[in-house]
Formats: sequence, C-alpha cells, structure tokens
Amino acid sequence: MQGDTSMNIKIYRAADSFLYLPAYIAEDLEILQTELAKIEKYRTTQFNVEFVNLDANNSTGDEKAIEEMLKNSSDNTIAIAIGSPVAFLNPNMSENVKKNIVVVGAIIDKLTFWAVNNHGNTQKYDSIEEMGGNGFSKVVYPEEKFVTGYYLGKKIRNEINIDEFHNVNFGDEIKIIKAHGSKENKSIAITANIATLAKETKDICSKETERKFCPKETEGISMIPNASSESSIGLYINHYFSKSQGEFLTTGIVTSRNSCKNFPEVIEKIIESIQKSISILYSSDKTARKICAVIAKAKFGDKFCEVTGDDCQTIKKIIQMMHDEKFYPGDLNVSKKAWDKAVIALAKTKDWKENKKNEKNVKEILSKSFYNFVDNKFVLESERHIAEQFGIDPNTFKSISIIKYKFKKIFELILGMLKKHLTVFLCMLFTLIIFVLLFIYQHTGKISEKDVIFLFLGPILGTIAGKLVGGKV
Repeated sequence: MQGDTSMNIKIYRAADSFLYLPAYIAEDLEILQTELAKIEKYRTTQFNVEFVNLDANNSTGDEKAIEEMLKNSSDNTIAIAIGSPVAFLNPNMSENVKKNIVVVGAIIDKLTFWAVNNHGNTQKYDSIEEMGGNGFSKVVYPEEKFVTGYYLGKKIRNEINIDEFHNVNFGDEIKIIKAHGSKENKSIAITANIATLAKETKDICSKETERKFCPKETEGISMIPNASSESSIGLYINHYFSKSQGEFLTTGIVTSRNSCKNFPEVIEKIIESIQKSISILYSSDKTARKICAVIAKAKFGDKFCEVTGDDCQTIKKIIQMMHDEKFYPGDLNVSKKAWDKAVIALAKTKDWKENKKNEKNVKEILSKSFYNFVDNKFVLESERHIAEQFGIDPNTFKSISIIKYKFKKIFELILGMLKKHLTVFLCMLFTLIIFVLLFIYQHTGKISEKDVIFLFLGPILGTIAGKLVGGKV
C-alpha cells in the first residue's frame, strides 16, 4: 500500500447522537485526514474517509456497528466501530466474530445516564440508595435490548424497591413520564436523552462551575416542538449516574485484528484524531457549539434551537453537561475496572448465569475478556506522538518533557504487566526467597524452624496470593 494507491476508511457510529461529539469534530474538521498525511509510509496514498451513522433505534445498534465493521474490513478498507465495546460478547454473536475483535480505545468512560422526573421533585441524590423512601412509585427505563439503560433501570428497582416499571424503546423514557406522570403518579425515568434534557431541564447547570453556557432562570423551560402542557412543570435531574458509578466503559473504538496487524500506523492516527478532538471539545467552546449545531440541524431540523447557529441556548447546555460530567477521558486507554463494569452490566442484563448454554463460559469471560480483547498499545503510540508534537501530557493536557513522559509510560507498562501476570510474579518472588534460604543454609549450615516452614509453604502461598489479588486488579 505504499505506491500511488487509494485506501478507504469507514467509521461506523452505533447511533446518531450528541454524545459522539468527538467523532463529529474529527469528521467536520477533517482531523483524521490531516493526521494520515503525516504517515511517511503512505505519503502517496489517497485516503477516502467516510463516517456512517447507524439507526439509533435499531435493536442491535452497537452489534450492527461491529458487524458492519467486520464485513467491510478488507485489504484496502480499514473499518472502525464506535459504540459499546462489549456488545460483541453477547451470546447471540458468533464465535468467529469474537475471534476477530480488538478494542483499541475508550471514548466515553462514564455512564451517560440520568434519573429525572417531571412532578416537581428538585432534590439531588448522591447515590441510588438515597432515592429510596422519597415516594417514587414507578420507574421507566429502556427495554432489555438496550443493555446499559436496562441494567440501570433494574438496579434502581432492586435497590430502592420500586415494584411498578415500564420498559420502553431507547429515547422514549421522558415521553412516557410526560404522558403518564403527575404529582400523584411519581414516576422517574432513566434516560440518556441529552437533547431533551438540555431543552427541558431547568436545573441542569452545575453549582460547582461557572454558568457561562446556561440560560437565565427567566428563560422558557419547555422548548420541545409540539410539547404538551403536561410538561409545564419542567424536568428535574435527581441523580447523575456518571458521578455515582465512577469509571464505566460506555463507548469505545473497536476494529478487527487484521486491521491492527496490517495497518497499525493508520489505527494510531484514527485514535490520535479522536484524542485531539476531545482536547478541542474541552478547550474550544466555540468549535464544540458549532459542531453541535450541525448535528442538531441534521437530526432535528431548524426547530431544535431557539436561534440560528451556535448561539443556541440548548446547545450551550449540552456542552455544559459534557464539561460538568467529564464524559470524555484525556486518557483513551481502556482500564480493566471500566471494562469489567461494562461486562458485568451485560452479563446481568442477559442473565448469563441462567443461560445454561453459556454458563460454563461466564467465569472465563468475566476474568479473561479484558486481556483477550483489549489492546492499548495504539493509544500509547498516539499519546507519544502528541507529547512529541506539542510537549504536553495527552492525559492531563499539562506540559511535560518527552523523556519524562516516556519514563512515565514505561513504568505504567511494567505495572500493567505485573497486574496481568501477578500470579506468576508472586510465585517467582516466593521461589527466589526459597533459593536465598537454601543458599544461606548451604553456606552456614543453619536455618530456623520458621524458615523450614516457609520453605514448604512458599510456593503454595505465592499461588494463593496471586489468584486472590490477580482476580481483583
């Protein structure tokens, strides 16, 4: 692929959503094309870059993105899926699909969901437990095919004992509580519908940050086209899942093993373009608003905004929410903690333990899937390029020397290897101690009773410690 050739890059977004803003920024500003031109190996190659949005209401949105990515990967086409990076672990996905999957980066590592009501409850709850005993009689949340929303809905039901519930299509949660909710029927919705929240939520701006994006309190609340009078109370956010649940791998960058093997430099540049887009999102409000306005016009038409262009108050509130809740990480490395939470949510939603066909694989999937399917080396290379080019740490956006940055990454790499192979490491450590004790005995002829006991128990203790600790890292 080094001559006067052409190559295709197809990037499949699992949904047409504001929450995929970094990918839209990369598309609109042609950041990826700029980065690809820097690859010496492909200096005469013509890259044809295409971003494809899939139906947000498709029952297999994330799975479809992965299927399309695999179907379109070839010798001259590099395909990427942006969506749930654990969707392919569903039992209904074929083993052939799973064998060719690699997750190469994280885009959203927080839960982009909120618990909201329209019956006037303005209380903010720091945890799910705090919501119990506050009169919520019904919870509305996405149906089972939409894994994360369904998982959170069940979690709310179980932890605060709400018997009445309503499963709906993704994005219809607010519509349902507006149609059926009232001060008497205290329904709560679990939703990721950031567009409607930005339009209709009065108290959306964080008290901890400057409200530079937010409209004045006197401005109208209900701005949804054709909104009924039932929405006059307005929506109120009671709980932010992004703040209470910590790291959770919601959206990632998925590709094929063949693409990783054959086009590593291109994969690195795709990740670098996303990372730079996130930096632009956080540093340039004007650019973020401009791209959001493009998304809004394409998705909703001219009725979405109160005014034309990027001065739209609703768009300002969307950007404010992204800033407040820090959905997009500076570090695109996929952490094991965030990965495990996403896999557990999938397992509980699909009732893996009750699925006898898949039951024997559950333990292995939960314990080994991170190391089987995640490869962070492309993110590390992307970060190195940014550190060399701009003299900043891509994770913190602070100035850093390239030598210091490389030492930092080498230390993190060694630490990661120790975590991955902790059982082996501890066994080797205990074995080394045993050899030292034997050496002492050989040269002095003396060894204590405690040393003799340790001599026999050392390997056993090493194995047990490795298994116990290794299962938690």
